[in-house]
Amino acid sequence: MERVKDGASALIMSPDKILLFHRDNIPTIPSPDCWQIVGGGIEPGESPREAVLREVEEEVSVRLPHCQ
Repeated sequence: MERVKDGASALIMSPDKILLFHRDNIPTIPSPDCWQIVGGGIEPGESPREAVLREVEEEVSVRLPHCQ
């Protein structure tokens, strides 16, 4: 059985909106053609906090310095 990789996600909200991403419709990727929140896998040696901050920067191009 394949081990599932640990992940970290962020729910990014404003008073009346939630940021979601629509995944490509490629059958070989996990959850194709689905909506998801910002997040991804935790790299070796990385804490969940470090992972989610990195994923936010990679996927949304926003650095969250107040969360460091």
